[in-house]
Amino acid sequence: MNKHFLWCIFAFANIYAQEKDSLTTNYLKEVIISSTKFKVEKEKSTQQITVISKEELENKKGQSILQVLNAVAGIEINGSQSVVGKNIGLYMRGGRNRQVAIYINGVPMNDASAINASYDLRLLDVNQIEKIEIIKDAASVLYGSGAATGVINIVLKKQNHNTANAYFYIGTQTSAQESNINPNYFNQGFSINTKTNKFSFYTSLNSIETKGLSEIKGIDNEADKFSNLNLMQKITYNSLKNFNIDVLAFYDKLKNNFDNTYSGEGYIADNNINNGLTEQFRIAISPKYSYNKGEVFINAMLSKSNRFLTLYNDWILAQENYNYNARSANVDLANKYNINNKWYVVSGFQYQYFDMSQTDNYTNINPRQAKYIIADAYLSSIFSVYDFNIQAGLRYNSHSNYSNNWLSNLNLSYNINNFIKCFAAYNKAYIAPSLYQQYSSFGNTNLHPEKNQSVSISAESTFLSNKIKLNLTAYYREENQSIDFFFNSNTFQSYYINVDELVTARGIETQASYAITSKINFSTNYTYTQVLSNYNRLIPKNKLNANLIYNYSKGYISLNSLYVSSRADAFYDATLYTTIQTKLREYYTVSAHFSHKILNNGFQLIWQVNNIFNKDFEEVRGYNALGRNFKLGLLFSF
Repeated sequence: MNKHFLWCIFAFANIYAQEKDSLTTNYLKEVIISSTKFKVEKEKSTQQITVISKEELENKKGQSILQVLNAVAGIEINGSQSVVGKNIGLYMRGGRNRQVAIYINGVPMNDASAINASYDLRLLDVNQIEKIEIIKDAASVLYGSGAATGVINIVLKKQNHNTANAYFYIGTQTSAQESNINPNYFNQGFSINTKTNKFSFYTSLNSIETKGLSEIKGIDNEADKFSNLNLMQKITYNSLKNFNIDVLAFYDKLKNNFDNTYSGEGYIADNNINNGLTEQFRIAISPKYSYNKGEVFINAMLSKSNRFLTLYNDWILAQENYNYNARSANVDLANKYNINNKWYVVSGFQYQYFDMSQTDNYTNINPRQAKYIIADAYLSSIFSVYDFNIQAGLRYNSHSNYSNNWLSNLNLSYNINNFIKCFAAYNKAYIAPSLYQQYSSFGNTNLHPEKNQSVSISAESTFLSNKIKLNLTAYYREENQSIDFFFNSNTFQSYYINVDELVTARGIETQASYAITSKINFSTNYTYTQVLSNYNRLIPKNKLNANLIYNYSKGYISLNSLYVSSRADAFYDATLYTTIQTKLREYYTVSAHFSHKILNNGFQLIWQVNNIFNKDFEEVRGYNALGRNFKLGLLFSF
């Protein structure tokens, strides 16, 4: 694989050298944050960062953040094409939910009561987002626990003008086996921007309600309802030239009905009792100060979540109630010091506290018992000389429940004649076991952190007057002490363990875009992922995205296609009392999107049709995927 990759780089260099006179390098002037936690020109970045820009998000209105991310090379969002309330699986470079760190405006987002302590991306709406930066590499030196396969850093919209926006979407929600054209999807919200000399305010509310389709496949199954309410308030104080402070507050409420786990054809999983209610409140404060030799910031957040579940237990034929409560605190202090115009150092200290309680028919866990503290110090040195950029870092991880450990990374980049940029990276990462994995009824307090290390090489370039952009990456990753769920089908013992097996993942990612004219653009990406067979569940080996968009003065028309190869899956058969290994067949979908502005651009019409050819497929064995569905939206700007 590495020989093929090096050959491609050699070919790139020879082809592009012939186009040198027609190149532009504006793309390198783009400013990113995620590489060092501070603003840096892409030209000087030592890591390859995927950026979903404001302009790209404008052309994806009406899509969920799950659908947006699912179109990125190297990422698979299982559940993005299923019933809206379906559980989400986030797979980046062969990893799983717990191996991807989610940040919003530089603040880590998680739910301490969840199995993997992972953040539910369904709680965020695309209309609230300015841009998304994605690191697809281990990044624990700067971002701590969970950043094993990557980091998704979401930047919220800025408060620039006194404006207001509102939107309303209505659509269908049906599978390929049904033909229900009744409106069963409703999404509405608004945002208000106000600005004074010293203060800026951004207020946003978004809600989604769906019905009409069951999670589980079957005839005449009951429809599972889903609703989500998200309220966000952002306040910025910016009276001094070198000081500003952001205050963010979030309130999220999610309600859903769901079926029992699919357990074979002879098992009836459709259920009208199971339901869940989750409420989360977060408040964050982020002051930033610039001084002569650099800048310093603090990202601090308090979070509280309450989760209630009602389940029907088939084993005892009775209803059970579960109550989870969790709290977390995060303080990240980071300083950038410029030694000279070629060398600067980022140093920081991150403190995190988590606790949870759980009450059900079998357990009563209190937060004095189920808690832990992480206190890490980190240092990263970034040096640029000629066309080389070098970043080397260390992190000291201190955890209250297990022994301390060191992490390191080394990232290199080299600009060749300002039109092709090569990267090489070696990174280590860790994932702390969640409170649920340690203290729930399936918990194991002897768990150790999962350890990851990865290497990657990549190249990116633009040529033909910036009309063509190409990107190629190859990577290899290892997991040690992976945390997994153990179940003994003979004794029915169940608990979390560290797997005594080396788990490997390797792959290739390619991206290309071509501005055919000033109004027509074509882009595509391909992902190849190979994971050790026992750990490749639901991860496609081959995935291809393609997009053709025509922009005109009043809007855009786009076509999107997706191909996903066959995937391994498994389920526990309740009639045979054994785990069945199975394979999900490959599928492809085609979708169309149309946008048009009217009445002096104050109104915008959005129309979408997804899965035009009504392809019947499964993202998870036994669960419904969405067939041909329509969505109509109206956006107002004042």
